[in-house]
Amino acid sequence: MAANLSEKEISLEEVRDCLDETMKIVISNYKRTEIPETFLPYEAWIAGKNRIDVIKRGMDMKDVRLAAFDLDGTLLDSANKISDFTIRQIQKAIDRGIEIVIATGRSVPLFPEELKRVSGIRYAIVENGAGIYDLKNQRFLFRRTIPYDIVRKIADCLEVADGFAEFFSEGNVYSDIENISRLNQVDKDDNFVSYFRQNHTFVNHLKAQDRLLENIEKINLFFVNQNVQEKIKMVLKEETEVSATSSIADNIELQNSSVSKASGLKWLCDMLGIKKEETIAVGDGDNDRKMLRFAGIGAAMANASETVKGDADVILLSNNEDGALRFLSEYLELD
Repeated sequence: MAANLSEKEISLEEVRDCLDETMKIVISNYKRTEIPETFLPYEAWIAGKNRIDVIKRGMDMKDVRLAAFDLDGTLLDSANKISDFTIRQIQKAIDRGIEIVIATGRSVPLFPEELKRVSGIRYAIVENGAGIYDLKNQRFLFRRTIPYDIVRKIADCLEVADGFAEFFSEGNVYSDIENISRLNQVDKDDNFVSYFRQNHTFVNHLKAQDRLLENIEKINLFFVNQNVQEKIKMVLKEETEVSATSSIADNIELQNSSVSKASGLKWLCDMLGIKKEETIAVGDGDNDRKMLRFAGIGAAMANASETVKGDADVILLSNNEDGALRFLSEYLELD
């Protein structure tokens, strides 16, 4: 039982009743039978003004060796910024000996600059598991591409599709210069448009670049028209070698069906000699679901969909409240 609670046994229902409606509760759903009884998730969080008390049941904090975090909607707030608090707590966890892993649909050049400057983040699961990147030595440890014929089919569809596409290859992000005018249609936010113009390589007539299309790990599709999105899904329906996920509304993320953030996390665990029961994974999107189910503790952000929350052991505060690192800070008692 956590400190500052009554010495008598307090039921979960009593905890719920005492919480203010504005406070966030994290309840374990106990859906995953593979978690040992000695490594159960938190029953609840009690959010206070300056701290979070945690009710713990049967957990040994020393068991945690690796924590994997999604970026968009998790470490990044709604303005795509990462807070000073989050950066500080990540560094504290690293100094404690915890392997901090970034697990994202992005490629490394699209990482926030503040995160790139954190000392000690060694590995990243990028492009939804299509790549494992060694940040220190700036090289891929693992890459898995999408079959060329499928990439070609998607490129052909985009000639008539009302949207914008990103093609990820060997750490770089490419887009067709002919589609640049669609950026403002995809998102009216000037910061979004500026971000894409600065971080993408625009090429003429991308569909004719066979050498590039043969080395694509991920395709990210943004759509203005919902009907076009459904047409692309129909095209992919019969393709077993590619999987489709989503991290935000109105987009489809395509990668080889043999990879996911979960497969990337397993690959890293095998390389580092870490058991999955010794891991924590935090995310908010459809592309995080398998990873949350795989990890010893799967934590979903308050801003995640109900579907994603259903795959998690714990529901955290939102990305605008530093929920991910507040969770880790209490979990590992970093302060």
